[in-house]
Amino acid sequence: MLEAIIDNKKNYLGLVGLLLVGFIGNLDISVVNIALPSIEKYFNSDLNTVMWVTLIFALVSTSTLIPICKLGDMFGRKKVLLICLIIFSIASIICAVSSSLNILILGRGLQALGASALMTISIPLALEIFPKEKRNLIAGIWGAICALAIAVGPSLGGYIIQCSSWKYIFFINIPICLISFILIFSFIEESFNQNGNKSIDFIGTIILAVALSTLTYSLIEGNNYGFTSKRILALFILSAICFIGFTLLEKAISNPIIDFSLFKIRSFSIPSCTIGFITIISVIFTNFINFFFNGISNYTASESGNIIFFYALGLMISSIIAGKLTTKFKTSTVVFFSVIICIISIFLVIHVTSNTTKLSFIIILFIAGLGSGAPSGQLVAYALSDVPNEKSGLASGLNNIIAKLFLLVLTAIMTCSLTYRENIAFNNTKKYLISNVSSSQVLDKKTKDIIESNLTPLNKNNFNLIQKNITLKLKKDAQTTIKNSSDIKTREALLQKASHINNYLTKTIKTTKVELKKNYSNAYTATFKLSFIFLGISILFCPFVNPNRKRTEA
Repeated sequence: MLEAIIDNKKNYLGLVGLLLVGFIGNLDISVVNIALPSIEKYFNSDLNTVMWVTLIFALVSTSTLIPICKLGDMFGRKKVLLICLIIFSIASIICAVSSSLNILILGRGLQALGASALMTISIPLALEIFPKEKRNLIAGIWGAICALAIAVGPSLGGYIIQCSSWKYIFFINIPICLISFILIFSFIEESFNQNGNKSIDFIGTIILAVALSTLTYSLIEGNNYGFTSKRILALFILSAICFIGFTLLEKAISNPIIDFSLFKIRSFSIPSCTIGFITIISVIFTNFINFFFNGISNYTASESGNIIFFYALGLMISSIIAGKLTTKFKTSTVVFFSVIICIISIFLVIHVTSNTTKLSFIIILFIAGLGSGAPSGQLVAYALSDVPNEKSGLASGLNNIIAKLFLLVLTAIMTCSLTYRENIAFNNTKKYLISNVSSSQVLDKKTKDIIESNLTPLNKNNFNLIQKNITLKLKKDAQTTIKNSSDIKTREALLQKASHINNYLTKTIKTTKVELKKNYSNAYTATFKLSFIFLGISILFCPFVNPNRKRTEA
């Protein structure tokens, strides 16, 4: 009896360690998203570069998810999980102390390698330590903990950034990882998959990583180098060759990362791709909306995090409701109306401006959460429903890879679009400013020439310094003129002129900043409109998501 009580206590302590692993894996993603605008400002970077903090994580985790799972099967899940926990902790420290954006991106890549195990190996370990009759309960607790992490992440991240620095969002991982490590090491037994394939497709992993990285880089940097430049075209071609080579390799070997035969099962392929297209909602309302809040609405990180919390809240509520709805309606019907709700949220967000209220944003994000939360769990369940038992593990992993792949590619596409539109918005604003100066009745030709010479090299990074630079140039010119003049009246006139010019500049720069913010706001909303394409494809898929069946189980 005493022995049974001790074993039961060990199981629950081990479960706490595994739940903390699941919690930190989900928390890290949501807190980093809220920190991106702060990271961009800290390193004086741009959207293209700072988005690699997110993209590298998705890229590495997509490429290594299946190999990490197989390593766990072969060498022991506990052992691999603990090693990856150490990697994740070291990577978190690297991210926290990073002195450059490149080091931070490198740390995030290493973090993703560790996180691959946190999200995939920990759940099988948690289910194994309890009898079958308790596994549904454990899975439910697991889902609730992960949902909690996603929900509190934005608010917690915003609060940490507001009170200290974005660096501390990485430091908070360390104590949680330490506690998890101690509990898992002490109370979890080693676990192997005795029947699994004992080989790993390292060549396929490398080819997939190259294909994804070259595609992502081409999309992100296409605006800088030009999409028709030799560099970008060569990378697109290399990516296509790698994808073709990867497909041929996976079909030819016995231990593929991706079993392409699964795509012949319509009830698997269509729901999996539908989930992928719906991830566009997550891309907008957890990534890009942060930049809008920071740059257009002028919200603090804490304010942004508190608003995004309502997206997570809608996500959680709709996930619960969806389970009940699918006992009464076909999954295709539930998914169809969920996508319609997503479309409504996009229709609302493309009409936001710098004057949109916080309450309006809260409503929009809550609606987006309601729409995107309902399909995810139900589509995953149905994607796996007709898969043979011996391939259920591969199918689950492939479903996860598809979601991450869509997340990666859609983020790259949206970044590419937003950067392109921001460049147009800035150039239009620059033309607006030059036109105002040229047509000014207050300025003489010499002053106009000085101002326009400073506007020519103007770019997004030095815009805020424009008035200071021009004022210094004019002041220096005025001081030279005054020094060469002995007439008091002439000096007074020159001083008065300098004052008028400075007042003109202050007023002009102020109106130009308003114009720039309006143009940037339009750039965001125009980019958000792309979502209609991906959600439209989801709508077309809906009738083919198990059209003739209702779900009978709760």
